[in-house]
Amino acid sequence: MKHCPNCGVDFNTERITCPLCRVNLNEQENIKEDVVYQPYPKFKEREKRRRLFLKILIFISVIVGIIVSVINYLTFDKENPHYWSLIVIVGIMVCWFFGRGMFVSKGNFGRRLSWLNLSCFVLLLVIEFDFSNQSWVLNYLLPIQIIAELACLSMMSLISSKQYRRLLAYIVMLIFTSFIPIVLLKFEIVSESWPAVSSGLFGIIVFLGMMIFGFKTTIDQLKKYFHI
Repeated sequence: MKHCPNCGVDFNTERITCPLCRVNLNEQENIKEDVVYQPYPKFKEREKRRRLFLKILIFISVIVGIIVSVINYLTFDKENPHYWSLIVIVGIMVCWFFGRGMFVSKGNFGRRLSWLNLSCFVLLLVIEFDFSNQSWVLNYLLPIQIIAELACLSMMSLISSKQYRRLLAYIVMLIFTSFIPIVLLKFEIVSESWPAVSSGLFGIIVFLGMMIFGFKTTIDQLKKYFHI
């Protein structure tokens, strides 16, 4: 490596004079060049292939739904009616909700959890409607599911105030939802009282916890939601 004292430029050449100003070059010894290698670009999934794959899955889902509906219609027994095709169709919808909610969507965790629980509840309600007359979904599953979802979001809210602000809207929605089993009990749609009462009581406990431990944050967020 040679250096031009006039231009201040280093040259890797056998020339004696600078190719720019013709001044004699000085020899530079024990100078190591830092070789910088450009990183190889990351592989990006081709959007066309992804869209094609999703279209194929949608097409298969629709075809399966149509086929099971036709088979159910052709084999329908009026004396012993079963709408099993609804279970398959709702099951496919639940799979789509589950896949999008857990692996594709990057939205709020509270929203994803609510959609997944709702889809699973609808699937089990359809199964019960077709094969059972005990109403165990409304008697037991609905209040227990509300309690479990409220407990999950409440535990996550304890991690940080930022997380609490993100989940507050879904917690408030679940608190109102926790009284639905009591309304169903009032109108004698369900017969078991302890799950319904437990759901409403847990909603009250969570509400009191919000008011005691996070009153200021709760009020500020509610003002933002309702533009007060």
